[in-house]
Amino acid sequence: MGVLESEKLSNGGASAVYIVRLYLNSVGKLRKKINRLAFRNAALVSYFLVAFWATLVSCYEDFTFFLVLF
Repeated sequence: MGVLESEKLSNGGASAVYIVRLYLNSVGKLRKKINRLAFRNAALVSYFLVAFWATLVSCYEDFTFFLVLF
């Protein structure tokens, strides 16, 4: 039995401290999930930006090469 459960049982119900600790624990877990998801999305967005930039540069080089030919 953890500290939170024993505290809840000893007070005969949910105390304010128990409720606040439970709330902070759930907020911390949610924040960790959001940070993990944001990091994955940032990596994905940066990958696509690099791919787009590389495509743009290659198209620009082809276009200038085409202009030099004519």
